[in-house]
Amino acid sequence: MSTAISVSSRGKDIEVINDKDLSYKSDFLSFKIYKKGFISGTTDGSGNKTIRIAHGLNFTPTFRVWRLGTASLLKSKVSDLDANSYTNCFFPDPGNTHEWISKHDKIECKTDAENLIITISGADASTTYNFKYYIYSDLSRFFSGRSFKTNSTHGISISKEGKAADDVEIYDKNFSSEFDYLKYNPYKKTTAKLSLPALFGSTRTDPLPEEMTYVDIFHYQKFPPNYLVFIEFNNYLLEEPYQQYNGEFGAVCSKTSSFCDKDRIRISWWRQADANGTAPFVDPIEFIASSLTFRVIIFDEDLRL
Repeated sequence: MSTAISVSSRGKDIEVINDKDLSYKSDFLSFKIYKKGFISGTTDGSGNKTIRIAHGLNFTPTFRVWRLGTASLLKSKVSDLDANSYTNCFFPDPGNTHEWISKHDKIECKTDAENLIITISGADASTTYNFKYYIYSDLSRFFSGRSFKTNSTHGISISKEGKAADDVEIYDKNFSSEFDYLKYNPYKKTTAKLSLPALFGSTRTDPLPEEMTYVDIFHYQKFPPNYLVFIEFNNYLLEEPYQQYNGEFGAVCSKTSSFCDKDRIRISWWRQADANGTAPFVDPIEFIASSLTFRVIIFDEDLRL
C-alpha cells in the first residue's frame, strides 16, 4: 500500500490514473535547483579560460549550462540563417555545440564534488563568454556520504522511503520547499517537423556543398524558457545537440543546434557533404532527402533570472 502523496492532472481520476499522468507524486524525485546564476569569463592571449563556480556540496551534482548569445556569434555559421543578432538568445549545452557555434573554439562543462568547471580553449584572444548555469541538489553518480549543506528547519520536506525526514541529505529529498524546481506545463510539450532536401558532393563539381535549415517553435512565454529538445532518428530518441559523421574516403556530416529567446525556440540543422578526400573516391557523397521530428519540453523557468 502506497503512502505517497499524489496529485492528479485535471480531469483524471486519482484512483485509476497512471503515474505518467500525475501532476505530482511524492515517491518521485524532481530536479531541485540548488544554485543558479550568470557568470562570464574573458579568454587570455592564447584564447583559453577556465571558470570555476564553487558549490561546496561534497558530492558531484547534476547541472546544466547555457551560453548567452553575443555579437561574437555573428561571424559563425549560425548567423547565415537570418539577420538576428542573437544578443538575447540562449544556447543550451555549449560544451556539446561548440563546433556549430564556431569551428575553432572548444567549451567543456564538467562538475566535481566542489566546483562546476567551464573550460574555454582555442578561442579568439580577449573574447568574453557569458553563461547561465544551473546546479541541482541531485546526484549525478552514487554517493552515500554527508553533504556540506545543512538542512532547513522550516517548510515542507519529503524524504525518500526509509530516510528520516528530519535528518536526511539534500540529495535524498524527494521534495523540499527550500528549493525551486524545474516545472513544465504538460500542454507545453510539443512537436515540430523539419524537411531536409537532398545534398550531393562531387569531386568534379562541388566537393563541399552544405545547407542549413531550421524550424521555429513559438512558445508564447514572453521570456526565454529553459527547455529540452529530442530528435526522432532511426527508431531512437536522441537528445539535442546531435552530430553525425560517416564516410571512409569521403564524408557526410550533420549537426543540430538550438537556441531560444523570448518568442521562439529555433532548432537548426546543418549538413555538409565532403567529397574532398583522397583517391579512391566514393563519388558522389550525398544526403538523401529526408524529414526529422523534434519533441520539445518547455519549462516554466525564465533563463534571464
